[in-house]
Amino acid sequence: MGRIIDRYGNAGILRFAPLLVLAATVLFAFFAGQSWIAVMLVYMIMSLSFTVLSSSVSNEISRILPSSQIGSGMGLFQLLQFFSGAFSVAMAASALEWQRGLPLSTAYSNIYWGLSIAALIAIVSAVAYRRGSNRSSSLADMADAADA
Repeated sequence: MGRIIDRYGNAGILRFAPLLVLAATVLFAFFAGQSWIAVMLVYMIMSLSFTVLSSSVSNEISRILPSSQIGSGMGLFQLLQFFSGAFSVAMAASALEWQRGLPLSTAYSNIYWGLSIAALIAIVSAVAYRRGSNRSSSLADMADAADA
């Protein structure tokens, strides 16, 4: 994946990977409790998209931070991943507890619908980041043109 990120850049991956995460969570919501083969295939999509997204975000962080702040930035990113992993497990367990009377497949389906909302938030964030980076690069180009 590192070669693909280096060859094609982070922008395309940061645009495409959240869509794969969204597709996987929606497919999980539909296939929870239906077929273990479908769940396995959807898991492969989810795992690949999360790996690609994490690698691309790490690469983007190391690209945009000054060299003196890369260690701190990457450490903060890893810390946030650690906390979000623990928080999401706790939230999933709480959500299962709240849905105690429902069949397990329905409860998991509901959790994946909630994760779909999180994936939509990631997509909106990626679009906002892309617009912000385009705007800052165009401002930098205008400043360079004014200096010339």
